[in-house]
Amino acid sequence: MPDMLLHLSAHKETICINNKNQSRSPIATDKLCEFRNYRIIDNNASWAMECRGDLKMTGSGNIEFESDKYKGSTVIKMEMKDSKPIKIDHIYTGKRIGDCK
Repeated sequence: MPDMLLHLSAHKETICINNKNQSRSPIATDKLCEFRNYRIIDNNASWAMECRGDLKMTGSGNIEFESDKYKGSTVIKMEMKDSKPIKIDHIYTGKRIGDCK
């Protein structure tokens, strides 16, 4: 089916951010992926990415931070060998639930 949409259920995750890891990029890295234009301006972070190899990907994203919550989105386009391109739109939100344990 061309252009088939797949809707996935919400995913919930708890992450501890403290003084030891807050300056680290929130973006997972791989030796075949390069992240560019990672910027933080006021309360907004944005980036672009490109991965090479058998799984080629390009994408961009942004996060808007508030005092106790955030929201953002990422768009990723993937090309796999012998397969049609795939586009993933990811929207996320988060909130502070307390100090790290």
